[in-house]
Amino acid sequence: DAQESRGLGDVYKRQIPKGVTEIPSACFGRCEKLTSINIPVSVTKLGRMAFYGCIALRFITVNATEPPIIADETVFSSISSSAEVKVPTGCSETYKNAPIWKNMNIVE
Repeated sequence: DAQESRGLGDVYKRQIPKGVTEIPSACFGRCEKLTSINIPVSVTKLGRMAFYGCIALRFITVNATEPPIIADETVFSSISSSAEVKVPTGCSETYKNAPIWKNMNIVE
């Protein structure tokens, strides 16, 4: 499950398993070498500080057409503003209008 990732400081890429519906609070916390993450369509919620401390994270792929609910601004607080968030074709406006997602670099 997604909880397994906590503390995996040497992980560079991570594919969250299909069927996972929530990325728990601090799940990827302090994975300082994580450069990319692929979030499946099944994920509907990101917990507080889910990616806190992921200072190398530059590529986030979100496969859901509707933006997952983000607990608060701490979810992506350590990530560079230039990090690319790739969303499904035709969904960029939905993400650009969603709370917290709207502050990110959304691309299709």
